[in-house]
Amino acid sequence: MFSTGKHLLIVEDAASIALFLKVNLRHQGFFVDIAATAGEAAAMMDQAGAIRTPPYDLVLVDLGLPDRDGTDLIADITGETGVPPVIAMSADTDAEVSARAVAAGAVLFIEKPVNMVRLTAAISETLEDRHYLKDHVTGAKLAEEHAALATAYRQHLMGLASDLGMAMPVPQLRSLLHQLKGSATLYGMTALSLAAGAFSRQLAEGGPQTARRVRRDLRDAILDAAEPGC
Repeated sequence: MFSTGKHLLIVEDAASIALFLKVNLRHQGFFVDIAATAGEAAAMMDQAGAIRTPPYDLVLVDLGLPDRDGTDLIADITGETGVPPVIAMSADTDAEVSARAVAAGAVLFIEKPVNMVRLTAAISETLEDRHYLKDHVTGAKLAEEHAALATAYRQHLMGLASDLGMAMPVPQLRSLLHQLKGSATLYGMTALSLAAGAFSRQLAEGGPQTARRVRRDLRDAILDAAEPGC
């Protein structure tokens, strides 16, 4: 497989999003590792640092990590040297959020759901080596992997629908809606992404009764989206 020789680390707690990014970036010739938490990212940085310097050529950091604020992790990664460079990602497009990420040391802020064309261009520009990126990512192998990812994501959705059949704490439901809003778009499920956004707003404005209704309606929306051919 074509290789750039560049090593990337993706710090993203939503497994479906992380896997989507990994597959696409791997086909651009990158070596890609995934960390689901800030703690895991720190451990992987230390481990990789024992092999090469810098440990990674570039790090992608989701700002909404479960164990730590992403901006704090960015500050730790970049330190005083700014190496390795970090690109921040978030579904929160508020100007203050992106400004905090850049102030912490990020070279760029990317809005989620991630546009892969923009992301690969941003990585290329950041590494100042545009010629090594493939102009086109095509072929049966990539199509097969995308199909396998889509199938796995539908299976993941079926598991979520089962979980929603039982009581779920509001913070957990809120987190699930946030993740679905981004991941569903990546897999072409625009209707589910829009529904997740609408349910998030309803949840923020309502009480316990609203949470029960949102959980029920979200389950129905997930089942509809997970149907093959939808």
